[in-house]
Amino acid sequence: MRRRSFLIGAVAAGTGIAAGSALFFRQDKFGSLPKGDRLKRILASPNYRDGAFREAMSRLFLVSCLWVCLVRAEGVKLSSFGFNPEDSTEIIQQAIDSGARKLVFDRQSGPWIVRPLVGRSNLELVFEDGVELVAKRGEFHGIRDYLFRFECVSNVVIRGLGETGGTFRMWKRDYQDSKSYAKSEWRYALRLSGVENVLVENMSFRSSGGDGIVIGMNKTVNSRNVTIRRCVCDDNHRQGISLCSGENILIEDTVLSNTRGTPPEAGIDFEPDRPNETIANVTLRNVVSTNNAGNGFEIYLRQLRDFSKPVSLRLVDCTSFGNRTSVSVCGDNFNESGVVKGLVSFDGCRFVDPQKTAIHITGTPASALDVSFRNCAIRNARTDVLVDAGNARQGNPDGLTFDNLTIHQTDAHPWFSFGRRSYGPSPSHVRGTVAVWGAEGLRERVVLDAAWAERNMPMVNGGEMPAPRVRLPQEVKVIDARPGGLVDLSPVALVYGGHYVIAATKAGDVKLVARQLDVTGKRPATTKKTSVRQILPSGKMGRMWRIPTAGFKSEEIVFQVPEPGFYSVEMPNEGTRFILERASVPVGIDVREKEHIVAGIRGKPFSLWFFVPKGDRATFCTAGDSYYRFAMKVFDSAGRQIFGRDVVEDLASVSILGENETGGLYRTDFAPSAQRTYDWIRTDLSGVPGILFLAPDRYWR
Repeated sequence: MRRRSFLIGAVAAGTGIAAGSALFFRQDKFGSLPKGDRLKRILASPNYRDGAFREAMSRLFLVSCLWVCLVRAEGVKLSSFGFNPEDSTEIIQQAIDSGARKLVFDRQSGPWIVRPLVGRSNLELVFEDGVELVAKRGEFHGIRDYLFRFECVSNVVIRGLGETGGTFRMWKRDYQDSKSYAKSEWRYALRLSGVENVLVENMSFRSSGGDGIVIGMNKTVNSRNVTIRRCVCDDNHRQGISLCSGENILIEDTVLSNTRGTPPEAGIDFEPDRPNETIANVTLRNVVSTNNAGNGFEIYLRQLRDFSKPVSLRLVDCTSFGNRTSVSVCGDNFNESGVVKGLVSFDGCRFVDPQKTAIHITGTPASALDVSFRNCAIRNARTDVLVDAGNARQGNPDGLTFDNLTIHQTDAHPWFSFGRRSYGPSPSHVRGTVAVWGAEGLRERVVLDAAWAERNMPMVNGGEMPAPRVRLPQEVKVIDARPGGLVDLSPVALVYGGHYVIAATKAGDVKLVARQLDVTGKRPATTKKTSVRQILPSGKMGRMWRIPTAGFKSEEIVFQVPEPGFYSVEMPNEGTRFILERASVPVGIDVREKEHIVAGIRGKPFSLWFFVPKGDRATFCTAGDSYYRFAMKVFDSAGRQIFGRDVVEDLASVSILGENETGGLYRTDFAPSAQRTYDWIRTDLSGVPGILFLAPDRYWR
């Protein structure tokens, strides 16, 4: 088909040139037709037959064909469309829209300076050695202004020539100035969305206001058959590369470096946003991730579920050097079940000089994806391998292979660390061999099997699961010391959104004083609205409406409830935290469906309360994240301490039997631990309705 198109194009071009030439040379300025002896010589010419110059026409056609072939092979230089040293956006976009199959960014007096550009299908962009495509300074104020984007297109090549290749360059530090630009982590250098058959080769992507390259889905159209080869992603704001969704993806001989700006700040991040996205048949080969503020290789799959397409991701001969964590694999660190399946494998990879941990694996229970390391090496890590459960009820990590893992330590320490534990069965598919070396030689050689896993990956309560969560009772007694008045609440924030439950004793106004909190200093306040739903006596959700969400300053929000009862208040999950400071009704954090992550405000202590009816057995459990430690105490309704210790990268579980005649209100206190890193705290309550109240004189029982 391509050959046919080429021939048709060649014939059309030749015909056009011939016709144009004939008309051109018949103009009066070229004189009248020859006569006399000149005419006789022409008629006697062997090239003139039957009133026409036969060979001349053939040669003209041949020249036309050669011209078409030359354009096809060499491409059209962009300078033939023009060049503006201050802004070449219209020139380049016109060239792209012209239908030319191959455009060459040729060297000019300076870089090609542009505002956002949009690509199309069947396009090859070639950059002469050292040529740069540079974002125009003072532009790109839209929070999703990309330097170059390709959406739902196919057959695209972006290639640099020579040793330096081509460069996409933006102005990251300009965009980080909050006085001049709205906060954003999405000003990408190159966005590939819903594309197919794309090659990016010998290119650099530098100083973007987001990621160097993003590969993802456009609504329901996935990206397929994409190759990134011999590229550099350096000094970007959020990620070197983000792969949100893609099939048949190859990234090789590429360097990802110096990412700093806003989390995750990884060299490369595999992070689908929705369950219908996928990471399938993806290979990284000889990729170096170095000196990034975040992790070298970030694999965060919590948005995928068991009904998503299984993950298939392979890293071969890759190196992480000098990143926070060399490689982090998270299957799911929130949900109890339905975790994504598949395989993530590392073959011949090297993890060198991480600031914290070399290998961190979390949220991969027996029913979820497997993680494999074969012939890999760790050198000079503070923590070599850290494994923890994603959720208290999910089950300990399983399906782990460390086949011929070599660890080189500068100081003697345990090579394996088991952090947050879980209820559930002991892991049964942990296997491999590990050799630990020091300056003096071989320190230990370990064979991983079921017996090793049972010793080193213990379960909470011997694996005995707590009682299930209980739905809200149909009839309750509301305790309210100041009905209708605004009451101060415990200073605690919800991390990653979350649910509150309020108890209205009558129809009418409900008042909440709330605000958002941005602990990174780099995220904008969300403008999404908060959802309010009526909780029916059956436990199902009834009518829903939306109310404004407070910004970074405290705001009073008033809404009306149509009748007495329970109402769910769901905060949007947009990266900021939410704080209820005051309320006119009893309110609590809703952990009936799943655990919630909470945090003290600016490192301050806080308390939560929960009610246990007489004779009921409740289980309150809590855990820190891998980076977070805290102190926790639990007090009964008489004020006696029944539990207290530092929770250091593990799970604490407290079983309580309600003893008072009317049941009891128990209190948990949270504060910084002796190892002071105080932030995320996971909270879960089972056996009784899972509500953690925010004030001791406002609750229900």
